[in-house]
Amino acid sequence: MTARFSDEFSSLITAANLTSVVGSASSVTAASDQLVLLCSGTPVSGLLEARDILRDPAGNPLSLADCEAICRWDIGAAVTQMYPALMLRTSNDWLTGGLAYAPTNGYIFEIQPNDSSCDVYKFTGGSTGAVTGTHSAAKTYTGSVKVFEWARVIGNTLFHKVWMDNTNEPTNWDVTPTDSSLTSGGVQLRNHTGISPKTAKLDFLIVRDMTWTERLGRRR
Repeated sequence: MTARFSDEFSSLITAANLTSVVGSASSVTAASDQLVLLCSGTPVSGLLEARDILRDPAGNPLSLADCEAICRWDIGAAVTQMYPALMLRTSNDWLTGGLAYAPTNGYIFEIQPNDSSCDVYKFTGGSTGAVTGTHSAAKTYTGSVKVFEWARVIGNTLFHKVWMDNTNEPTNWDVTPTDSSLTSGGVQLRNHTGISPKTAKLDFLIVRDMTWTERLGRRR
């Protein structure tokens, strides 16, 4: 297991490691040690959108099979109809088939303050779909929302947990559904809303490759 992307956003993000995808207008900047995803501009398919593709130090989009992403979202008090998400095993561009809120393929690990829940679902060939097993869990979002999110995929099993800042991390995953549709792909961030412009911020983000194994030489 090794970190493929790690940033506390204490300096300006450059195109070398995170690139905003052009679609509906979005603004991605680093300020106050936070990455800002602002949903604004002209709606696409009725949605305001901000999304980003993570890249390695060489500037190439990450491509991972078994992997995980951990972050802390700062959503603020205005959480109505706001859906930030981590996305794993993603591929191809957005807006296929007129969809504005997911890549053509990918597993979506979504925070849903408006619905008091968290959810995992998939996109394949530009169409939304359900994963097998329990995929949604009830969550309580209170006050000025700062929340940790942990998304993982290993083999055919998806893992997701969400918990409020200043509370203990849950021992168990919130949900562990299964799906075999996607075997590898990129890592993306997304925030979308169906109404007025809204902002989600990230305090930190870590992406790990779960397939990497360190090899130690034997000394004689």
